[in-house]
Amino acid sequence: MKTRFRILLGILLLTFGEVGAQDEDDRSNLTKYTPSLLLSKGQTEVKVFNNLYTQTSFYDSETKKQELDERGTYFTAINQVLYGISPRVNIGYMLFFRSVRLDDAKSNPLSIFRFEKDLSSRTAVSFAGPTVRVSPFANNKHFSFQSTFLFPLVSDQEGAKSGGPFLDFDKHYWWTQFFYDKVLANNFVLFLEADLIVRIDKSEPFKQSFIYNPLKVFFGRFMGRNWGIYVMTEWTPFWGDKDLLAAYYVQAGSGVKVQVSKKLELEAAYTLFPSGKNTGAGQTYNLGLRFLW
Repeated sequence: MKTRFRILLGILLLTFGEVGAQDEDDRSNLTKYTPSLLLSKGQTEVKVFNNLYTQTSFYDSETKKQELDERGTYFTAINQVLYGISPRVNIGYMLFFRSVRLDDAKSNPLSIFRFEKDLSSRTAVSFAGPTVRVSPFANNKHFSFQSTFLFPLVSDQEGAKSGGPFLDFDKHYWWTQFFYDKVLANNFVLFLEADLIVRIDKSEPFKQSFIYNPLKVFFGRFMGRNWGIYVMTEWTPFWGDKDLLAAYYVQAGSGVKVQVSKKLELEAAYTLFPSGKNTGAGQTYNLGLRFLW
């Protein structure tokens, strides 16, 4: 799978890099609209981020890596629409499509795209909800935050009643993201993101809630007006009531972004999990699409 991903990156760089060089003046949204910037009034953005996570091992409570006798694969498609009602406020909607498959440890993770429904596989449009994005400081457009409230759309996502595989928690999610980026010398770019995710129980919101906050750093470079590369790292702690640091994971990887046309941007990335506690030790393959007009 790693070899296939490197081949994919190579194809993207060779193919779309040449296409972008043909008409750079019409395809510069990649450099004009960095991740922290809001849309202008009347602009619309549609994002689809596809994440394939697969694991055959996990990190136990002592942070030691343990092998599993099965492969767990999760596919998540995060779909978001944003509309600029002003240069400092954007509103929109987010929808999650998710699939899970438990299989033999030597199985192909791409089998998840069969989207079967049985005791080891499940697929659903799992969550949806409104989102708002704000640029709070008029003199610093490269700092913004986005807040989203997600409602579960299907019942028994945990599989407690049906005996099926775990898809997600049967709870509400309040997800707030803080963004900051800066274009440095020689077209290098630094992007920081800090999230606060609150998992809220539907019946006992103040007793059964759970908090975790991913912290991410991306460092990349625009290789031209139409494509760029980056490396990233993330530390995500999960805070509990009995054990303060109930779990955590470290994620690291690299990716490429390509402005294919004036309105379409593609992103491909690969990540792995070199460290953790009470979390999976898998890897992810990611493909994102961004439409902006």
